[in-house]
Amino acid sequence: THPQVTDVAGQVSHLIQATASAIRNFDQATLDRIFDEASLTLGYSGLLELVVIPVIQQVGEDWHNGSLTSAGEHAATSFIMQYLTNSVRSFTTEDSAPVLVVTTPAGQLHELGAFIGSCQARRSGWKIVYLGPSLPADEIAHAVNRTNASALLLSIVYPIDDPRISTELKRLRDKSPKDLPILVGGSGILSYRQSLQDIDAVSITSISRPLSPIQIA
Repeated sequence: THPQVTDVAGQVSHLIQATASAIRNFDQATLDRIFDEASLTLGYSGLLELVVIPVIQQVGEDWHNGSLTSAGEHAATSFIMQYLTNSVRSFTTEDSAPVLVVTTPAGQLHELGAFIGSCQARRSGWKIVYLGPSLPADEIAHAVNRTNASALLLSIVYPIDDPRISTELKRLRDKSPKDLPILVGGSGILSYRQSLQDIDAVSITSISRPLSPIQIA
């Protein structure tokens, strides 16, 4: 293994462990400092891809197995979203930039994936309309139509066996402009592969790296 690769892997592991410790201690100030360090050394995409997303996955696993309380899980979500909200303020967006609507389908309550996607998309040049999580298809389609959106980004994480998703996605496609690109990312997308194919959705393998407006155009 190349020494430089090993050094980066070790650094990332340290950052993730330190972040997990800060979350367990409800220590937002320390978490902010760790993310600042990660952003400086790994870049913004590296922060999201190598640190924030693994931390979110770890928080979810810890919550499911009972090693992290619901209060801890809620605090982690709040801390991370506050940091990312502050981090994107330096990304300027042109008034004429294409609009990307970002949300999660009804029943999908985990919004951090969608929020991360919105931050990276804003950095890539999109004008973001972030709607929050768990919206019915009609509400999402209304926002898409009202904002004259160039694309829609959805995040699907959990649950991975919701029978409503197929119906919601089909209704969303029916109510949206026929040529609207629907981008979908998140750890749960493989469970809804057929439903996503049925609406001609574009699967995003990493929601921290959504397509640029130029690629969509």
